[in-house]
Amino acid sequence: MSTEVNPSISPNTITVTWRLSGKVNIGPGLTIKPYICYSDFTVDEQTGLITFQEDRFDIPQWDILLSALFPFLIGKVTSAPAPEVEARDVSMPNVRALQQKSKAGKGESPLDKILQLFGGK
Repeated sequence: MSTEVNPSISPNTITVTWRLSGKVNIGPGLTIKPYICYSDFTVDEQTGLITFQEDRFDIPQWDILLSALFPFLIGKVTSAPAPEVEARDVSMPNVRALQQKSKAGKGESPLDKILQLFGGK
């Protein structure tokens, strides 16, 4: 759904917002209704590597479980499924070009280059 630098958490955090749904092969099978997830990735300023990840959800975990076990409660006792997500075309960044710039001595840290991909710094 979206990927952005999230300075409200920290200046080195990228938040990915996405929609999750699916099926679990337990017993006769359980359907997991769609819900929204937020994955926060903290990036090390020196190496550009992810040093921490935390996931958050738009609904409580009990809602996800109760909706899977008793789907007739969806929208009555539990929340409604997350809305459909509009498809979008995303152009992939040229990571090799970024690496070559770095080797040419442009002086940017790996974190700066990653954050630029998502509209930060």
